Amino acid sequence: MPHKAKALVLVVAVVLGSCDYDTPSAPVELSRAAALVEAAPDTSVVAHLLPGGQHNGTQVAGAVIGAAGGSVALGDFEIIVPAGAVALPTRFSIRLPNAAQQNKLGYAYAEFGPHNVDFAVPVTLRMPHAATDAAPDAAALWWNGTGWDGLTTAYTGDGRIETAVGHFSYYGVSRAPFGFTLPGG
Repeated sequence: MPHKAKALVLVVAVVLGSCDYDTPSAPVELSRAAALVEAAPDTSVVAHLLPGGQHNGTQVAGAVIGAAGGSVALGDFEIIVPAGAVALPTRFSIRLPNAAQQNKLGYAYAEFGPHNVDFAVPVTLRMPHAATDAAPDAAALWWNGTGWDGLTTAYTGDGRIETAVGHFSYYGVSRAPFGFTLPGG
C-alpha cells in the first residue's frame, strides 16, 4: 500500500477512534436541542428558569454509574442513583434545552438519560424550584410523548423539588399546581 494511502487510513482510524458518541459535536448538539424543544411542544405548563437560574455554558453533564450507585448534576438538575438501580456501569446524562435557540428564558426541564432502561430501584431526580417562576406548590412533570403528567413531588431544603422515577425521559417543573396535593410541602 502506498505511503499516502497508509497515512489516510491512519488518519481516518484516529478520527473515528477518538469520537465520543455520548458527547455530540456542536452541529449535533443544535439538532438535539431542536428535537428537545419539538418533543415537548406544550411548554406553557413548564416553569421558566429565572435569569439568575439559567445555566450558561455547559448544557450537558454525564457520568458512568454502576451497581454501587452515584450521582450526576448540571446546575440545579441532579440524578441520584441508589445502589442496585443498575447492574452494570451505565452512562447517565442530563441535557438542557438551548434557551438561545428557543429565543426565550430557559425552561425548567431537561432530558435525562439513558433512555430505554428500566431501573431495578427508583432513581431520584432533583430539579430547580426556587430559581424558577413556579408556584410554591408546583409539581415535577414527566413528558409522556403527548403531554405532561404530574408526579409525586417533594420539596428539598435547598430550593429544589424531587421525584423518584423508574425510567428516564424528559422531566420538568410545572409553573402552577398540577391538580393534586403534594407531600413534603
